[in-house]
Amino acid sequence: MKKNFVSVKQIENFFETRRLRNEQSRRNYYKAKTTNYLNKVDPETWVLDKYVRKFEKYKIANANKCEREKRHAIQEFEKQLKKGIEANRKGSRTIELKKPKKYITKSQAKEEFQLFCKISRADDDGIVSEITTWKRVHWRETQWGHFVSASINQTCFDVNNVRPQFWRSNEAMSHGDKRAMEIKENYRKNLVKRIWEEAVQNLEWIEKYWKNALIKSWSSLFSEIYNKYKELNDKIFAEHPTRNRTKEKDESYKKRIEENS
Repeated sequence: MKKNFVSVKQIENFFETRRLRNEQSRRNYYKAKTTNYLNKVDPETWVLDKYVRKFEKYKIANANKCEREKRHAIQEFEKQLKKGIEANRKGSRTIELKKPKKYITKSQAKEEFQLFCKISRADDDGIVSEITTWKRVHWRETQWGHFVSASINQTCFDVNNVRPQFWRSNEAMSHGDKRAMEIKENYRKNLVKRIWEEAVQNLEWIEKYWKNALIKSWSSLFSEIYNKYKELNDKIFAEHPTRNRTKEKDESYKKRIEENS
């Protein structure tokens, strides 16, 4: 995108407006998401605070991004001033606002990986075993539950660590209270049935001793993980025509709803 500027002050105002507009857009998005949760849970629960914390993180990231782009635009503007290049008699300078290079984020990599952890374990009808209750449900009725927190990269992308789990159980596990401990104990018990005690102990060992380990190349690994599991997921959907990435087009899920109605 190219933009005409006549002063550094105008550039600063332009990016400040962009920052505020982005924040308002994200604020409206989280308000809508909170409303969706209010239809399901007590408004006095911690779920409301979830989006407040997310929004605060977004504000920081958005401000940093706008600041980087503003500095780039000012540098280009000042270069043109030195060269004496003028776009018109008003003395404006045409600056190309280049979009920053896109990198695959951890969230994007997680989305494809976690989707694989559900659909790869589903039968031909899209049915999986929910990890904490062992109930047989459609994979769309579950979330991706992590035995060890997803904040730890070393286990976040370990297929042994991620299983289909009901959203209430998944959310409750992060509370750290008595109910959370009971749910995790059920998770562990059923996980041992699937991958044996030694593999579960290995996950727990990594959680205890590797959670603070630094790996400098995570950004490139996220891209590799994303591409690997996107390809695998596309292959699974191609092999099962009744399934679809889009919920509204998923025939297997529609069939499950009809059976339960």
